[in-house]
This record gives sequence, structure tokens and C-alpha cells, in this order.
Amino acid sequence: MPLYPRTLQEQFTVDDLVGQFVIARDAARVPERWSQRALGRWTLAAHPALPAFDIRDGERTVGWLLGYAIGPDGEMVLGEVTLPPRGAGITAADAFLLFVESFAGRFIAVLLGGDAERVYLDPTGSLSAVYCPSQEMVAATPSLVPYTDETRDNDALIEGMAILERNGFYPFGLTPRHGIERLLPNHYLDLRTWRAHRFWPRGDFAITSDVPGTVERMAHATRRNIEAVARRYPLWLSLTAGMDSRMPVACARRVLDRVEFFTFSLDDHAARVDCDIAQRLAARFELRHRVLPFVPPHERDSDLWLFRTGGCVAERRGREVVRTYRQLDPERAETPGMVGELGRHACFSEARPFPAIHSGEQVLAIAKLAAPPQACERGDQWLADLPVRDRASILAVIYIELRLAAWGGLLPYADPVSTRFRLYPLCERRIVEWMASLPPDYRERQQLGPDLIRVFWPELAEIPFNRYVGWKHFERSVKFNIWRWRRRLGLGG
Repeated sequence: MPLYPRTLQEQFTVDDLVGQFVIARDAARVPERWSQRALGRWTLAAHPALPAFDIRDGERTVGWLLGYAIGPDGEMVLGEVTLPPRGAGITAADAFLLFVESFAGRFIAVLLGGDAERVYLDPTGSLSAVYCPSQEMVAATPSLVPYTDETRDNDALIEGMAILERNGFYPFGLTPRHGIERLLPNHYLDLRTWRAHRFWPRGDFAITSDVPGTVERMAHATRRNIEAVARRYPLWLSLTAGMDSRMPVACARRVLDRVEFFTFSLDDHAARVDCDIAQRLAARFELRHRVLPFVPPHERDSDLWLFRTGGCVAERRGREVVRTYRQLDPERAETPGMVGELGRHACFSEARPFPAIHSGEQVLAIAKLAAPPQACERGDQWLADLPVRDRASILAVIYIELRLAAWGGLLPYADPVSTRFRLYPLCERRIVEWMASLPPDYRERQQLGPDLIRVFWPELAEIPFNRYVGWKHFERSVKFNIWRWRRRLGLGG
């Protein structure tokens, strides 16, 4: 059954869109009960759960900062921010971009007035945004954009992408509705022309000759970001068998008194391994840890999850654990290891059939998405406009702008009430650039996780990743080898 957003609009209201926002030229388009502020001809309305602060240039307010940002001083932003003095020969727009690029976290920055009016995302688009030129508005999700003839559901694209059946999402800035585009990270939206412009990357990524030094800098920056959040809020950290969850654990070592860990107990092999390894880690290192028993979702829970993303992402596992997630303390912030896959194998294995990447259809195959004509055509244009030609550089941008932005950037909207907020401590421009500079063979060997963990907590890397330990691992290996040989001999599974 295709997912048509218009069917979700009939079940829920704007009050269900916790933590979302609207920026509009027509004040009548913003939700009345949300926190509002105006600047020039623009009105911002933010749900009370989403922080919004003024950006000042001297005595003037020149924009807004939305979300959960960590400033260049290593502290969370909790009030208005001021632009630093501008150097000679630097335009206001260029100075604003330098300012935005100095922040970490999950945020959106808006520049208004003067010679430019622009919207910028954080480096991975983890506070997602869409825009609608016909209604002159920017919003968190399409669910906040009223339906008109210009913004009706794009039935052909919806049926072609089949995101519910394929556990997928919409790539290349596409959304399931006509006239509504997703703003991709590494682009700014010009609010005067309603066109998005790429500003990063400017070329292929230079490969570092100092891998140990790069990993150490990455570890220190990640630790700084986790500790910035921990100084203000107690934390939740997911504890699994994977590398991406263990990296934040290592970086949080100095603030463990502020951290509690959790693991989902689900009825599948991956979750059983997660629970086994997480309990071993918690016992050995005396971590405060909870195993969350599975609580089945109601159909309305799944529909609300989809409504909160504007029908833009399916994510079967996310919809399955929505009630399980709510066993957490909602006053704690969550700092998961999202983005970490960029520094290791992400996209490499899926890209092996394509030594050269030269079409949108190939990019969709790498991202494991359907390839209807509209998506292929948009992908061809996205690839043609990409200012990189090196294969590893292309794969890095694919992961950032498809997987992280069009999938990971929507997940915090989908379940905004289980924790106080979600912030990805690896979401910072310099960390992203360091990851993209790692040699391709190093990334494909998945060395980043163990190496980064060893910077602050070497013992954490002694317990294997993503597999059972001891007898359970031996038993699993024997069963797998028997299964493999039966398949080769034609004896069935």
C-alpha cells in the first residue's frame, strides 16, 4: 500500500508536530499556538519544544538560530548569539557562513535582511527542512505545508518509490508532494529566489597522510561535543554491539556520572547480539544500563510516526520501537553515534558493482532505493552538479546527502517525546571533513571505530563488535557453515 501523505493529514493536527517549525512570509501560515517572532517581512513559529534564538550583528537582529547548537567556545547555545566582527573584504553572507560552519550539533541558521536572505542547515541536515516556493515558506516537514493545487501528493513518485514496502526514503531533495523540496545539507536556500545553492564540497577530498592524528582530533572534538551537552542535561546513550554506539561511550568516559545506557530487547538476531554485548560491556565497565523490553506499537503510533516525517521516510525499525522507546526518561538528552558510518564502510560495499558512478540510477542502487523515472532524472542532475569526481568523494557525499539528510535528519522529528532532544555529537563540519579525508581502504576495513575508541578507552575495543563472544560465537559459526554447505549442495536452507 503506497504511503500518501494526504491520508495522514486527516488523522492528526499541527499540535502533533512536536519540535517542528515554520518560517513564512505570510504570518497567517504559521501555527498560532507556537512561539513566534518576526523580523522584517518574515515570521518564525517554533513548537515550544524547539529552542529558537536571535542572531545579532552588533545592535541589530539579523537572523535566527533554531535547535541544539554547540558554539565555537564548546558550550551549548542557550540564548541569543552575536556574530564576530567581520574582516575587511568579507561580505556579510560569507561571514555568516563562516559563523554557521563553526557550530556543531543539530541546528538551522537563518540570515535575514541586508544583501542576502538565506537558510543554512547543520553539516548533515540533522534538523531537517523543506521549502515551498509557491507559498513562500520553509518548514520542518511537508506536514506543515497546506495543500493546494501546487502542493498536492505526487502520486507517480509515491508509487514508484514505494517507501513502505522498501523501507526507504526520498532522495536528492525530492518529497512525496509536488512543489515541496527538501533542503539538502551543504546547500543554502536563497529566500529571494527560492533556489538552493551548493557551497560544499568544493572539490575532491584530500586524503590525509596522518591517519592517527586525524582520528585523535576527531575523538577530542566528539568528546568536547558530548561533554557540552552533559554539562547542561543528563544523557541517554544507546549501547549495542556496533562500532557507532561504542564511539560515543568512549568519548563520554569523563562524564559517565551523567550518562545512562539502554538497549532494545527485540526478537531478531541483531537485537539479541546487541543485548548480549551490551550487558557484557555494562558488567565489565560498571555502566548504568537498562534493557528495554519490547512494547508493541499501535497502528496509530505508526501513522503518527509517519505524519511527523511528512511521509518522507518509512524506517520499519523506528516505527516498531516507538512505544519501546518511551520507557526512557524524557528529561534526558540523547547523543547517539549517527554520522559515524561516514568514517568507515558506509556505501562502499553497496557500490562495488559500480567502479565508476555516472548515473542517478547507480546512486539509487547504492542507497538501496527504488529507481522510478523522476528519481533517476533528479539523481542524474544531482550527480552532474556535484563538484567531485573521485569515487570515494562521491560515496561520502552520497552518504551525507541521502542517508544522513533524507533519513537520519527526519528520525528526531518522528519520535520527539521519548527524550528531551537528540543531538549527533559527530555532526560538525571539521569532523565530517576529517572522516571524508580518511583513506578509502582504511574506511572499508572499518578501522575508525576501534581506533577512535582506543584514544580514550582502549579496553572498550577488547570486546568484539557485532558478534557473540565465546561459545555462542562458535555455535553460530558452525550453524552458518552448515547452512552454507547445504545451500551449495542444493539441499535447501
